[in-house]
Amino acid sequence: MNLTKRMLQFTTVCAGVCALSASATQYVGDSFENNDSDNFPATNGMGIVYYKATDNGFGTPSVTNWVTAEGDASTIIDADADNQAYASATRPMSGVVSSNLLLNLSTEGQTLSRTVNGGPITFTTTPVWVDTLIKFTASEDAPSSSDLVGAKAAVYVDAGSNLVVYHGVNDGDPTNTVIMAISTNDWHRLTINLGKHPETGYAAFKVWVDGTLKTSADAYEDNSEVTSANGYWFLSAVAANSQISSVAFKGTGKVDELVVTDEEVTFGPPSTGVLLTLSFNDDLMDVTQGGNSVASNGTVAVGSTITINAIDWYEIASVTGDGVVFTGPIGAQTNDTTGVLTMATPASTTVTITAQLYSGGTVATGPAAGYPADKVATWATNYSVTEGGLTAAMLDDYLCNVAPNTNPTLTISAISISGATATITVTASAGVELDSKANGGINGTLVVWTKDLLTDSWGEPTANFEVTAASGTSATITVNIASGNNFIRAIVK
Repeated sequence: MNLTKRMLQFTTVCAGVCALSASATQYVGDSFENNDSDNFPATNGMGIVYYKATDNGFGTPSVTNWVTAEGDASTIIDADADNQAYASATRPMSGVVSSNLLLNLSTEGQTLSRTVNGGPITFTTTPVWVDTLIKFTASEDAPSSSDLVGAKAAVYVDAGSNLVVYHGVNDGDPTNTVIMAISTNDWHRLTINLGKHPETGYAAFKVWVDGTLKTSADAYEDNSEVTSANGYWFLSAVAANSQISSVAFKGTGKVDELVVTDEEVTFGPPSTGVLLTLSFNDDLMDVTQGGNSVASNGTVAVGSTITINAIDWYEIASVTGDGVVFTGPIGAQTNDTTGVLTMATPASTTVTITAQLYSGGTVATGPAAGYPADKVATWATNYSVTEGGLTAAMLDDYLCNVAPNTNPTLTISAISISGATATITVTASAGVELDSKANGGINGTLVVWTKDLLTDSWGEPTANFEVTAASGTSATITVNIASGNNFIRAIVK
């Protein structure tokens, strides 16, 4: 796995790796903890090249599992509260009771490699699992082709905080696929299974984040070569080579409990065993965990990753509970989100999830683009118009607050002038109520120009008047005409 330019990516597999022999029963992991059997016991600030290395008798490593290049500044550091916060959920190394140290990657543009003991391992013959804890750092740029030479798979976070998988395709060059939005402020459990597609035999891999299998339209299902939205087998980026012998890192990031094994990884409940009750309005949103639907007042474990999908025109307003933190985005016009439910001090509680009509911003697409999102949402839900169902013909319907396909009109039905006063009557077509905007009405604007001589230019409007009435379809606007202005022009919009 590589970390490149402030991003995390997997070359031969994924993040740092523990040693692995070819035995079907052998498991080795790198926890970065102090091991008395090591020649160089892990300590805060120790260079990674010393970790699990053999002393040559002169206080320097002669045989090392971690291979560095000149300038690499990656070190083992204390896992303080800021650096380690994944205690509430199951971890890759069940035998590690506490995590005091971790790997802080700082390769300074070089490549840091972790050899796989017993390699190379042909993962299409013996499936290989890589399981680790990672704190991602967003990348300013996507990895270049030189960063990914020989990579079977790569994972990194782009500048938009999206988790991206680099993988192969059936009939072309490798590609990058966004699989989810992810928080770079939190630790995540990342698991990759390298194997082969069950039907085609192609070298491929599957990805889990926090115990949830990720799917994509760019991945394959078990029984088909055709991709679908529910695919989970990503093809290897190097189809001709299905072996793993080492793992490489580039860039910055934090890694802990790096494991490689040929024993299938399972995801049990969090070690705390604490369950959270989810309370929400199931008419407004759906909640899933691990691809399975969760009913309102159903339960999930602390540390679970949940996905919330609100119906059209509704945003996820809050995810709250006593001591609960939800890592996914919420707020204005966010109607789908994925995040982890964590607790500083696990204890049984109810998590309340609320949704509301769009509250701010403007509509970005469709005929109502640029209009207030809250007002468009109110009109659309009143008339059962979906977000994808807006058409250009509905704009006047929205502006006049009438049902779709009403095709309303506002016309100037009368103008009378008496002295320095013009009285203009604006009449709406049937069904349009010119009630006050303060009461929720959506009305037109009367724009007025005046000039002295017919040959003069109209110039800028003299005044704008809101078309409003206490009730009904007719509004009367009084316009004062300045002395010397002999001509008046009016348009209703």
